[in-house]
Amino acid sequence: MKIVLAGQYDSAAFDALSRSHELTHFDHHITDRGTLADADILVVRGHVRVDDALLDQAPRLGLVVKAGSGTDNIDLAATGARKVQVVTTPASTTAVAELAILLLFAVRRHLVGLHAAVREGDWDAKYRHVGSELTGSELGLVGFGAIGREVARIASGIGMRVKAYDRSPGQPEKHAVAERLGVAMMPLEALLPAVDALSLHMPLTPETRGLLGTKELSRMRAGAVLVNTARAEIVDRAALMDALTNGPLAGAGLDVHYKEPVPPDDPILAMPNVVCAPHIGAQTAETHHRIGTAIVAAIERFSRRTA
Repeated sequence: MKIVLAGQYDSAAFDALSRSHELTHFDHHITDRGTLADADILVVRGHVRVDDALLDQAPRLGLVVKAGSGTDNIDLAATGARKVQVVTTPASTTAVAELAILLLFAVRRHLVGLHAAVREGDWDAKYRHVGSELTGSELGLVGFGAIGREVARIASGIGMRVKAYDRSPGQPEKHAVAERLGVAMMPLEALLPAVDALSLHMPLTPETRGLLGTKELSRMRAGAVLVNTARAEIVDRAALMDALTNGPLAGAGLDVHYKEPVPPDDPILAMPNVVCAPHIGAQTAETHHRIGTAIVAAIERFSRRTA
C-alpha cells in the first residue's frame, strides 16, 4: 500500500512500515498534493487539515491515522461521507501531564523571566519576583480523562489538593481514580472560585469551544493561574487577555495557541506573566515511540482487512 506521512515520526515506525509499504514522507506540510492521488493511507499530526479539499485529491484513501488523540483538524463528516476510516493514537498522556505541571511551576516561580534576567546580569531580579509554592494549594482540572487523571496523580504526589470538573464524572474508571486520589468532583461553576490554578484537559468540540469566557474567568480567585495544554479555543481569547491584564489571573502557561505558529507580534508574547511553549505536549522520545508503535499497528490492521 502507498502511505503518505506528514510530520515527525519515530524512526522505528518508518523502518517497520517501509519493509512492506511504499512511503512518501513530508517533514511538515504536504507540499506536493499530487502524491495523494494514489495514496491508500494518510498519517498526519495536528498541523495538517484533512478536509474536503484534501480528500478530493485522494480518491483512493481508505485510512487516516492521526498521531495523537484530537481530531479537530479532521473533518469527520467529510471522511465519513467518503467511507474513510479515521484512527487516533492517544499515547501522550504522561508527556502532556508532565508538561502541564512544568508550566504551572514555571509560572508560579517566574522561571522564564528570571532565566532571562540572569543572562542579562540582573541578579537582583530575585528580589522583585517572589514565587509561590504548589504544595498545599488547590488545583482545578477541567476534564478528567486520561491526561487529567495523570495530572491529578502527579499533583497529589507533590501535596496539591485536587478538584475536577468532567462532563461524564460517573464513569467507573474516573470515579475510582478520583476516590483513590481524593479528588473532589464538582460542577464547573463551583470549581472556578475554589482553586488557585486551573489546568485544561478537554478536546475541542462545539460544546467546549469558548467554554471559559469572561463570565467564567471572572469567577476565579485573584492571583490564580491558568494552564492550557489542550486547545486554545476552549478559552475565549479576548477574555483571557483581559483576565491576564486586569485580573483575576496572575499568569498563564500555554502550550496551545489561537494561531500556530504564533505570530511574533502577538500581544500575548509580550506579556511578562505568560509562559509559552510551541505545542510540545507530545514532543518526547517516549511518546514518539508509543505513537509510532500505534501507527504501525493501525496500518497493519487496516492492511489485513483490505488484503
